[in-house]
Amino acid sequence: QYHSLRNTLSILGFEYQRYLTNNTFIYAHVDAMYSGLTAGFMDLFFGAGKNVIETKYVNFFGKFGIGAAGGRIFPENGLTMYPSVGADVKITKQFGLSAHGGYHRSIGGTFEAYTAGFSLKYYGLSGGTSDPFTGKKATKIKTQGIQIGVQNQTYFDVAKFGIPASDLQ
Repeated sequence: QYHSLRNTLSILGFEYQRYLTNNTFIYAHVDAMYSGLTAGFMDLFFGAGKNVIETKYVNFFGKFGIGAAGGRIFPENGLTMYPSVGADVKITKQFGLSAHGGYHRSIGGTFEAYTAGFSLKYYGLSGGTSDPFTGKKATKIKTQGIQIGVQNQTYFDVAKFGIPASDLQ
């Protein structure tokens, strides 16, 4: 039997966006929870978005992502969708603030949540479109490093609100 949770899940995340055109982008997004449930929570999404209204300093956007989420009390399908809307305010050439709201839903499961958040954005634009606000094209490509790793984590005696615990890989 499932019970409604009224906990606020506090999470930190990272998102990488890559513009395909001056107003359409793809993205990868990951979140990890730091408080709200003993069992924890995290998610990973891939999706696409579009800037629907753009000015020199303000940008309104919509996004749709699909991916996986987990860490709930009851096991269920991890396939999750995440539509959201938001706005960016450009403060300097390379930094801005963003606010967003969305709907997080497990496809074929029972988990659903409304979300709200804010972020600090860094515009490290290189190659392709150099400025999503003006559509200006880059004249040279600058490469920055990315590191990808493979790891395994083992959690011993996982806390799950009184449900018998086991090790988790």
